Amino acid sequence: MKTSILKTFLLILTVSLLLLVSQSGCKHPAVKVADPSYAMWFKVKNIADHVWAIDEQGIANFYLVEGSDTALLIDNGTGAVNVRDFIASLTSLPLVVVNTHGHPDHGGANYQFPTVYAHPADFSLLADCNTSEHRWEMERNMLRGKTIPAEIRFTDTLHPRQTVLKPVREGYIFNLGNRKLEVIEVPGHTAGSICLLDAQHKMLFSGDNNNTFERMSGTSCEPLETYLKSLQHLTTFTKEFDTIYPGHGKPIDKAFIGEEISCIEDILHDSGQLKPYYTPSGENAGFICTYKRASVVYNKANLWIKK
Repeated sequence: MKTSILKTFLLILTVSLLLLVSQSGCKHPAVKVADPSYAMWFKVKNIADHVWAIDEQGIANFYLVEGSDTALLIDNGTGAVNVRDFIASLTSLPLVVVNTHGHPDHGGANYQFPTVYAHPADFSLLADCNTSEHRWEMERNMLRGKTIPAEIRFTDTLHPRQTVLKPVREGYIFNLGNRKLEVIEVPGHTAGSICLLDAQHKMLFSGDNNNTFERMSGTSCEPLETYLKSLQHLTTFTKEFDTIYPGHGKPIDKAFIGEEISCIEDILHDSGQLKPYYTPSGENAGFICTYKRASVVYNKANLWIKK
């Protein structure tokens, strides 16, 4: 009898250990979202302790970081759905919202929050992308006719608000209690682009500063020389982080910054394999240069800082 009990216990212990080992290979699984409509709209993944990556329809990533007494929402997506209540379903902590830059796939839901932090150089971009006309245009272009479930649209008409933009600059600290994130200015993709450094946990949230496919051909982009200086500035912080969490695509190691710098230098010195870039619709959108993992689309008329 005792032998049988012992065998049963050992079997249970073995199965438990096997399950533990199998789960350890996927430390941060996808998060189950309670509301099925939100689950269809967002993919949420726990990427570190108290850190979640949120993918909106493959358009862009934004991130939720919890401290001991405050949570920080880094960007907020297109704003096509009720991001405010969705985030409230993930954390019960008081929420602070920050934009990494002023494009509508990253700050499109600002209108749902009373206060948002951003670099003042992008205030005008953010104001533009939160008008009702711009949101309608965004839905038509970015979402390309995707059906938005009525139950997750933002319909808070009882409390209309004008979002207050609060400025942050180099060195500003978001103190979440037991966790601090520092602002690093990286003008390039836009004049007011910033990264957020969590040095304690070796994490960098980079917005659109460090995408493997980097668009630098838009009208809101700074000269490529400015972007190069920002990347070089970012290398002065590389001892403080290991992994980059970008606005598009998967996390990437910090060595990637060196590849971006080489790519930009190739363009500026006309030494790379440069070729015209066409959008999926066939529109000519500038030129593209690739160096290892880094691809940069750029405008030949916006390479150098005007003296």
